[in-house]
Amino acid sequence: MSAKQKAEVAKTTVASAVLAEVSSEAIAKQVDAACIGQQVVFVATQQADGKFAINAVTNSTTAVNAALAAYYSANKDGIKKQVAERSVASNDAQLNDAIANVAA
Repeated sequence: MSAKQKAEVAKTTVASAVLAEVSSEAIAKQVDAACIGQQVVFVATQQADGKFAINAVTNSTTAVNAALAAYYSANKDGIKKQVAERSVASNDAQLNDAIANVAA
């Protein structure tokens, strides 16, 4: 798989998971408000107290794809399992719809 393909697969997986929500005027000034709904990459430093200090943010497509591809590589077994589960759920839904249409 290419890095771009890995990023596409990982994008769906990470989009459904919310680890934390962050609100900051300083961060908001760093990103384009027209890009609402698009993914960004944060560079953060883990602190001794367990908190993370966000040092930089970018919505560069290259940076986002590289981060998603790296996430895919580190978590590919779990991602493949989630993709398979979504596929089975989608197939089950289509089958149920077909049965309902035949019964109607």
